[in-house]
Amino acid sequence: VGGSAQGGQVLVSGNAWNRVFESLSSLGSPRARELGWHRLKGLDTDERLVEVLPQTLEGRQFALPGVAAAAEASKKMEDQLRQLKEENTKLQRQLEEMESSLERANSVALTLSARATALRRGRGPNIERRLQEALVDMDATLEEQQRLKMQHEFTKSGYDSMLRHVKDMEWQLKQR
Repeated sequence: VGGSAQGGQVLVSGNAWNRVFESLSSLGSPRARELGWHRLKGLDTDERLVEVLPQTLEGRQFALPGVAAAAEASKKMEDQLRQLKEENTKLQRQLEEMESSLERANSVALTLSARATALRRGRGPNIERRLQEALVDMDATLEEQQRLKMQHEFTKSGYDSMLRHVKDMEWQLKQR
């Protein structure tokens, strides 16, 4: 029973209350509030709970047993959800930056390809050297493009997974 109480709250079982009910005046006439039946940890049946307060504290209000724990669990879940959404926002920005980098790499690759094609058609000194330089640049760009694609896919997979987790947590919070 004590594990169901909040700080400063005194709870007794219905059986205990029934035993002391006749001698309330000798206990300073405390105020009692019926809290109804609750399932307590370690018990197979519901237990009737009574909140007992001295007269000087009779206006004090406590949440029903289990409500504080549920509220705390909801707050923790909301905090986790907020953190996940922040992480999702970061991942989304990373994805956008990667997509922009991929577009730039594609543009560079196209420019280099056009440059190599123009050099192949050209004549004059240093054509072979300039063509070789263009091909080396194009190879480096294609490698960077491949690396960016792999990184993008990995980040996108993590983002999608986290997004599913966020939606699941939002659904769980709505069910509470």
